[in-house]
Amino acid sequence: MERPKNRFLEQLEKGLGDQLDKGEILREYASHIDEILIESFECQDEETVFNLIVSRLGSPEEIAQAWREEFSVTPSNMKWVFILLN
Repeated sequence: MERPKNRFLEQLEKGLGDQLDKGEILREYASHIDEILIESFECQDEETVFNLIVSRLGSPEEIAQAWREEFSVTPSNMKWVFILLN
């Protein structure tokens, strides 16, 4: 069942764009997907497996958006937020 895994990771990679630490993020999600694949080894339908991955982890688009938001809060940005709010 490598196709659902590869499909998910390709979509996530595209969504992350030039995100810092993209390789590490993809490796982390690959390991989570491997665990899901082990748990669902009896299922042979690729679309069902892909949907199971999405239901457990979220869609690749949602994950990419969360990481973009995570990395947009930098110490420099926080300094300006602090200055503007005070």
